[in-house]
Amino acid sequence: EENIKEISTEKIRSGWSQPDIIHIVLDDVGMNDAIIDSTDLPIETVAPTIKKLRQGGVVLGAYYGQSFCTPARATLLTGKFTHRIGFSGNDIAGSTDLEISAWSNFTLAGKNIYLPKYMKRYGYQTYGVGKWNLGHCNTKMLPTSR
Repeated sequence: EENIKEISTEKIRSGWSQPDIIHIVLDDVGMNDAIIDSTDLPIETVAPTIKKLRQGGVVLGAYYGQSFCTPARATLLTGKFTHRIGFSGNDIAGSTDLEISAWSNFTLAGKNIYLPKYMKRYGYQTYGVGKWNLGHCNTKMLPTSR
């Protein structure tokens, strides 16, 4: 919490006028599993910092995702519908190729520009943590290379 205050104060002093953005994505959760809206997990004790961030910000809670991890991430990062990026069905040729695993030899087309690149164009610093799930078989496919 103290680091959040220090970073915000520093940005205000430097003339930063754009809002800070923290984007949290959860998948495979139930209706009552999201901490901010849970009826059985008290946010005050489970995630007090998230509660404070929520009180001082805007919560966009109506992103309707895809039924598989890879298409969900691809849609979110590219801003394109699944049929525009090659993930239009629940089944490709009778296989489960909708999911890009660590052993898959394909990824999203390199021509796509991802959300962090757009954010950097507007002066934002970006940082991501978590499951990539969009191609692993070549270092060029990893997020640090895009």
